[in-house]
Formats: sequence, structure tokens, C-alpha cells
Amino acid sequence: MTIYNISTYIKTKTDPKYIVYEMELYKIDDKGNKVYALKSTGKQNLQADKRTSVHSSLDISDPENTSYILELNLFHKIGGMSTLFSTKKIRSSISFVFNR
Repeated sequence: MTIYNISTYIKTKTDPKYIVYEMELYKIDDKGNKVYALKSTGKQNLQADKRTSVHSSLDISDPENTSYILELNLFHKIGGMSTLFSTKKIRSSISFVFNR
């Protein structure tokens, strides 16, 4: 059983203080259902270095050839106040399929 630390870098010309992300990691079971290794992080601010925070997966005990999907949704902050803002989705999702 293994716990993975998951993060990524976003290549963008937009100031990272205006970008919010939401990330989840899952596999699809034989019935077509999502089985989460990382449930949705909820909307998180992108860090100043354009990286996401590090998120720990659940304990994974699947065989090495199991494929997972990392889904990343990006949002652009709209509005001026730092605690109250709305977001506009700029990418519906970016999915990566990988074998662990």
C-alpha cells in the first residue's frame, strides 16, 4: 500500500494570484464508476510559483499496471476582494492517464 504526493505546475502567462484550481485522482471500475484515490480538493489558490499545493492520495494497493485519471479544473478569479470573488471556468478539465 502506498500514499502518493500529488502536485503539478501550470504553464501560464496569467498572474497565478488570479488562478484557482480543483484536482481529483481516480480510476474507473468495471461498472464505469469513479473510485477516488484523491477526492476533489475543492477550489484552491495556485501558488506564486504556479504550482498546485501538494495533496496526499489515499492509500493505494492496486497492481502496478492500474491506470488513474488526474483531473484538473482551472478557474480565473473575477473581482477585486481577496476573500470574496467569483470564478469563471477557463478549462473544463485537463485529464492525464497514467499507470502508477
